[in-house]
Amino acid sequence: MDIISFLKQVADPVHAQWLVGSILLNLALGVLASMKAGEFDLGRLVDFWKRLGMLLAAYITVSVAATVLTDMEQLRLATWLLLEAYVGTRITKNLSDLGLPIPSFLRRWGISPPKPPAAYLAPK
Repeated sequence: MDIISFLKQVADPVHAQWLVGSILLNLALGVLASMKAGEFDLGRLVDFWKRLGMLLAAYITVSVAATVLTDMEQLRLATWLLLEAYVGTRITKNLSDLGLPIPSFLRRWGISPPKPPAAYLAPK
């Protein structure tokens, strides 16, 4: 087996596309939310890429193990679902930070509505 066919087996194209799309959407919304709050810092993107690298390394490790040990396919799917759930909560938080109302059932999961700017809280 050559390396290309091995990589095609390791990375399920549909899962990889969803994961990459979710990550890029999360990145774009995070940048917009931080710009809106006036807190954009290019250095924070480095932290984002470090966290992303750890998550992708975990998924790739599980994917390689699932490819080599054929009875671990469910573990690969579970890992992908967990990563998507994590990225989904981050997307929801970024949408909340941009001002979209978040339903109350999501707030129970730790996603809170954005705080009003300090200018609105300052006494007149």
